[in-house]
Amino acid sequence: MIVLLKMRLMNMTEIVENNDAADIFWHEVDGSHLRSNITFVGQENFSYVYSEQKSDLKAIHIYCRFLDEVLTLIVNETNRNAEQTINKQTHTRKARINQWKPTNTEEITKFLGLIIFQLLLRYIHFADNLTAEPGDRLHKLRDIFTLVQEKFTNEVVTIDETLVPFRERFLFRQYIPNKRHRYGLKIFKLCNPVGYTLKMNIYTGQKDPNASHGKGLAQRIVETLSEQYLNEGRTIITDNFYT
Repeated sequence: MIVLLKMRLMNMTEIVENNDAADIFWHEVDGSHLRSNITFVGQENFSYVYSEQKSDLKAIHIYCRFLDEVLTLIVNETNRNAEQTINKQTHTRKARINQWKPTNTEEITKFLGLIIFQLLLRYIHFADNLTAEPGDRLHKLRDIFTLVQEKFTNEVVTIDETLVPFRERFLFRQYIPNKRHRYGLKIFKLCNPVGYTLKMNIYTGQKDPNASHGKGLAQRIVETLSEQYLNEGRTIITDNFYT
């Protein structure tokens, strides 16, 4: 290395001699001028002070050391982007964006956790696809739907219909002009006086696989919803649509 430096110095000497305006002095490098006691005075960003026993230290503790500022950046820019979007565009009174609230690091942390488990979200299921009957539009929800509606019972029950607001694309979405929301899923319900739902029947259109031939819609609804509650001394109340 010293030989190489000397060769470079010789070349530089030739350059200096050829340049009368230069006032440069060179000497051989032998390492004698180096300091051996140099103290680092800069900032070491990834220094960790143990606030717990080393045996209790987990990966999340180290992870959070460099993630905090990243989360803060995401929060600030997400809030800024939302504010800019809201101010730039005109939205209807019922637009979902009007419900926006500034986010924070806690919410963003949970959101990132959801993104990690998107693979789980892709495969989560409530029914066996192989057992689906042709034309059964409710197959993927039927089992979990049945489990939920079996949790309530009462002596007096009533049957009526309701429209769950829903404007997205859906094969059996209904349009009822005299309802407040007009578009949605039409559900016939058997409820107790307190308001709990004992049983529900989602109307999937004229091709409903549960339809009984030779019977009108009103008769089918009453028989289907009350079938498992008959012969037990109950009182069933309906409006004039079903009578």
